[in-house]
Amino acid sequence: MANTRSLVSTVSWQPPPSDFHLINTDASLKLGHLGCGLSAIIRNSAGDLVVAEVKYIHGCMTVPMAEAAAIHLGVQLAVRWSINKAWVGSDCITLILAAANNSFPPTDWGQLMKDTINGKNHFKELNFIFYPRVESNDSKVDYND
Repeated sequence: MANTRSLVSTVSWQPPPSDFHLINTDASLKLGHLGCGLSAIIRNSAGDLVVAEVKYIHGCMTVPMAEAAAIHLGVQLAVRWSINKAWVGSDCITLILAAANNSFPPTDWGQLMKDTINGKNHFKELNFIFYPRVESNDSKVDYND
């Protein structure tokens, strides 16, 4: 089973240790549109791009569920690329704290996060790090057309 722990950070992007990869994940929702965009970008410790993937999911969902789906996308991408030591970066503190405490609520996003972490025996180590949003608008929902 993977060694899973979380790191909570208040600093800007930093590379992982030399034998790790960084999986940056994010979700984007737009008010009035059914669906969300997910992204996962994997970089090595030098900051070089290894692989990236984007995905659109049609339907209604909460911001935490969309962010959990983005993390799931990134972890699955790392598995396909045989990455076994990684940091997963997200700007969703709710998910990072849940992973840090290994305590997932009985919600859609809680179950997805639990399945993502516990079902990934591929990893020697899987860490989670919080990257705060640096934009002036802290909302995950785009209110502009």
